[in-house]
Amino acid sequence: MEDMTLYDKLREVPEDAKKPIKGGKLNGFTDINPMWRIEKLTEVFGPCGFGWFYEIKDQRLQEGANGEVKAFVDINLYVKEGNEVSMPIPGIGGSSFIAIEKGKPVTSDECFKMALTDAIGVAAKALGLGADVYRGFDKSKYNYMGEDDQMPQPQGYSYPQGRQAPPQQQRPQGQLPPLPQPQQAPPPPPQQAPPAPPQQAPQQAPRQPMPPPDVTCEPKEAPDGYYYCDNCRQIISGWRGTNGRSLSPKEVAIRSMTDFGGAQLCLNCYQQFKNTNGR
Repeated sequence: MEDMTLYDKLREVPEDAKKPIKGGKLNGFTDINPMWRIEKLTEVFGPCGFGWFYEIKDQRLQEGANGEVKAFVDINLYVKEGNEVSMPIPGIGGSSFIAIEKGKPVTSDECFKMALTDAIGVAAKALGLGADVYRGFDKSKYNYMGEDDQMPQPQGYSYPQGRQAPPQQQRPQGQLPPLPQPQQAPPPPPQQAPPAPPQQAPQQAPRQPMPPPDVTCEPKEAPDGYYYCDNCRQIISGWRGTNGRSLSPKEVAIRSMTDFGGAQLCLNCYQQFKNTNGR
């Protein structure tokens, strides 16, 4: 079996299994129907318990902020290919046991069930289940890097045959503190001096490739496993260069933190601040 065979079987999510999220920190993103995940695992590997199965490693309650209590479930997922069973694929899922709604605590008697469903989805994501949604194909076009390692304006992603790219969405603009500007030396006092001979304009030095990102930076990873832009609060996507080079979302965040004093930015916001500050 080739490396991407299972990934390509699991990556695409049908429209009837997707639902836009309305409200909360993931407002505008896509939720995947949990029963579709079970259906797809069964289609590819066989019935649960035969072609794929899981074991619950731990269940726990943990106090959160403002009197809330969260439920967590840890599992190991296993899949079978032919006569071979995979190594354990870990997944951690979470849900609310006690949540604060309209200022009052509300208790859920299904918190561990929902946390288990979440854990199965997290583990199966490592196999590529629903990858097109998590990669951002449902949210925005995939972006590229230029040949010289500079970050250009976004360009279109070449979608697989039969799939159409969604329209580009307008990102809301947040507020970031202004970037520090270089201090200018005070002008010298006026002096009586002979006129200076005309000078030739200095030749512009050739543009140098962007230095590699500062690997000592540590971007902020959200509890759901994504990196969010400090400016527009959208998920930071990875990069693929036309020269074959690629960057993970974490490496993109590190690059922007290196260039802009610790602010982790997506491509659009990176380009906006770069143009604004003449970089």
